Amino acid sequence: MKNDIQVLVEKDRLTFWHPRGGDTVPLEAGQEVALGSRLRAFLKTAGLPGNRVAVFVAEELLFYKAIELPLKTPDLKEAIGYQVGMVTPFPEEGPLSGFEVHRRKDDYLVHLYAARREPLEGYLQDLFRSGFQVTGLFPEHQRYVGRDSHRARWALVLPGRFAKVLVFAGGRLEQRLLSSTEPEIERLAEVCATEAIYATQPGEGRFLDAASLLSDQPLLKEFNLLPASYRRPDYLKMAIAALVALNIAALLGLGGVKIYHLRAAENRVESEISAIQPQIKELKLLQDREQKLVAYTKRIDALGKNPDLIGFLQRLTRELPRNSYLDQMRMDPNIRAISMQGYTQDIGALTASLQKMGDTKLKSTNRRQNQTYFDVEVNTR
Repeated sequence: MKNDIQVLVEKDRLTFWHPRGGDTVPLEAGQEVALGSRLRAFLKTAGLPGNRVAVFVAEELLFYKAIELPLKTPDLKEAIGYQVGMVTPFPEEGPLSGFEVHRRKDDYLVHLYAARREPLEGYLQDLFRSGFQVTGLFPEHQRYVGRDSHRARWALVLPGRFAKVLVFAGGRLEQRLLSSTEPEIERLAEVCATEAIYATQPGEGRFLDAASLLSDQPLLKEFNLLPASYRRPDYLKMAIAALVALNIAALLGLGGVKIYHLRAAENRVESEISAIQPQIKELKLLQDREQKLVAYTKRIDALGKNPDLIGFLQRLTRELPRNSYLDQMRMDPNIRAISMQGYTQDIGALTASLQKMGDTKLKSTNRRQNQTYFDVEVNTR
């Protein structure tokens, strides 16, 4: 809203301000001012175009209250509306009010501003009759809350019977202090935890000049006291909302079409799977049989070629001495060796005969029944 005309309503004057010029209209007690025509004359003299006006109210005409509400409050706006009638000192019904809410760990902190309807409502009506579009009605300090100061921590000193010190952080009001004496910048820097302290009346270089903040575009997001009956529909916001709604509808429609195609494809896949299910089952049976055959073949290969046991027995019958006979015999297929145990009267003749059949190793001997009991191993390789 950089090109909006700003109107500051104070107790004894009206101030018109624009980046390209300004003017002041003194007020006397009980004086009625045709604000619309005065503003038109100012714009014509200054050569300024436009009909958008942001109205600001001086702190001395406002009532401020900090309210704490529990986190379980179901409807904050409704609860704050009830508080307005109880805490404000204005006798007339329904004062103009605006608020800002900070969510804290244990509760909500509400900064509430309120003002008498008159003469503010009269000024608003006159501006509307003169064809101006009032973008909002704000406390004076909102003039200085711009985009450049949105993230910084700073303080603003406003004059009056009691000086008001407002501390801002992240573009939002953090606390509001009153001082019955002239604030000292060193003490304020300690209390406000910042050295960026501005004043509308900076004096002899003690404070930063708040006028430097007016060159920045004001945010005007909080504390709008403008009654709902004076707020014109924001067609841009409505158009944006409509476009957003259309985009959401288009996305939902596109999503529905995609879901339909996905489900159709899923049904086709399930149908094809059902058709080839018997073939898959048969293939699995064949694979199981193949695995069993492969395992059986591996076991056969692991056994290797069996020794010629019948030929070995025939040779053993011929070579075994007559005074020797076998008690037991077993074959070890892994090393292709045959172990034999039995009795003999001549162990030397026995081993010499068996040596003709293969590499013979005498493992042990002992005496039994007046004969030698032997244990030999013959390698048939």
